[in-house]
Amino acid sequence: MLEGAGLLSLRGDNPSPTPADIDEAASKVRVTPIDAAQTALSLSSVDGAIVNNTFLERSGIDPESALYKDDPSSPAAEPYINAFVTRAEDKTNETYLQLVGIWHDPEIQDAVREESKGTSVEVERDGAALEQILERVEAGIRAGQ
Repeated sequence: MLEGAGLLSLRGDNPSPTPADIDEAASKVRVTPIDAAQTALSLSSVDGAIVNNTFLERSGIDPESALYKDDPSSPAAEPYINAFVTRAEDKTNETYLQLVGIWHDPEIQDAVREESKGTSVEVERDGAALEQILERVEAGIRAGQ
């Protein structure tokens, strides 16, 4: 997210970067990693924080006060897509497919957007695309990236 905002530069093309991947000389911010559940609580002692939408409402932060929002359709966001998954032998299970269909129903998505104050964004990828994303992420992790 910080890279997308132009505030941070990373060395290499690591799908799961760590602080060791930060090019500090080329970055405009200094990063202090903390547990995601602590980010909202840390706002009084830091200049800024990346707060997951899970913790926004609990902490009373208005999502509209964000200085920057990531692009959920960008390739950098792909490793963080929430997906319905099942065992390979159940991938054509009619009940599971109906569940996916219900989740993508416009009325359900409207309710999710309302509940999350617009921070939960539907991103549709078919099964083949999700498998490719998973393969890329796993390959990067295996390669130590």
